[in-house]
Amino acid sequence: MFSIRFSLVQRLGGPCTALAYQLRRRSEFLAAQADYSLKCFDADSKELVAAMKGHQSVIHSISVHSSGRYALTSSPD
Repeated sequence: MFSIRFSLVQRLGGPCTALAYQLRRRSEFLAAQADYSLKCFDADSKELVAAMKGHQSVIHSISVHSSGRYALTSSPD
């Protein structure tokens, strides 16, 4: 599973600044990109599930709630 996740992030072509794996759907993971975006991927289907933007600076960390339903990102902005 790790190699699938790595190849999905690698295909983005830009630096990844943070990752989170403990989501409600075990096949999904979050990847923060250097373009200030957060993307959710499904490792089973190898597809982008969602993309979000909102920070004005690089995302340094992603914290996932114990339920796996919510995530909080942090950045210098």
